[in-house]
Amino acid sequence: MIADAIWITEAEVVELMDLGEAITALEAALREEARGEAQNMTKTLLQYGRNNLHAIGGKLGNLVGTKTWTHTQGGTCPLLLLWSAEDGSLVAVIEAFALGNLRTGGISGVAADWMARKDARVMALIGTGKQALAQVGTMLAVRSIERLHIYSPRAESRQGFAAKAREEFGVETAVCSSADEACRGAQIVTLVTRAAKPFLAEFISIIRTRCAADLDGIRLL
Repeated sequence: MIADAIWITEAEVVELMDLGEAITALEAALREEARGEAQNMTKTLLQYGRNNLHAIGGKLGNLVGTKTWTHTQGGTCPLLLLWSAEDGSLVAVIEAFALGNLRTGGISGVAADWMARKDARVMALIGTGKQALAQVGTMLAVRSIERLHIYSPRAESRQGFAAKAREEFGVETAVCSSADEACRGAQIVTLVTRAAKPFLAEFISIIRTRCAADLDGIRLL
């Protein structure tokens, strides 16, 4: 049973999949879930000290799977395990850093494709952490973004990310000194932040103030 399972590495995931395909697959899976043909597992979490053990999973078609990882101060190593829903045999073990980015970015792409204006050309990005580049790529997969407004609390982070986004996507970037500035003129606003202090209520107030004349034209993703 185990001998027939395949191991898919990070490099192979990157080679085999892209964000556009991830968005299509996620939307299809969500439609199946809505029809009762797929199931999601409630996320479980075990905290020990400052570390966490996570597990998420579900069933789709004739496969069941779980992604599990331990988030520690020293790092993490996420894996996706897939089994046959019929006989329980192990089908695949997939290294899941890149896969996680595709899933997280892809679900934003599904939301943007459903919610954002078709003519959206300006995106505001609040936060420049590990998921930020995938979020930009996701929006470019569903909308013709021409200009990216970037805000992060640290000047060096937003400057560095702007250079990376220009190199990776060839998009025009604007480095902003506040979330307020970043939101001006943006039709799509994406938050990618692990802020230690709540700021979302203030942030929404900023958006409403700046976009009072066109509240129907902006989507917060």
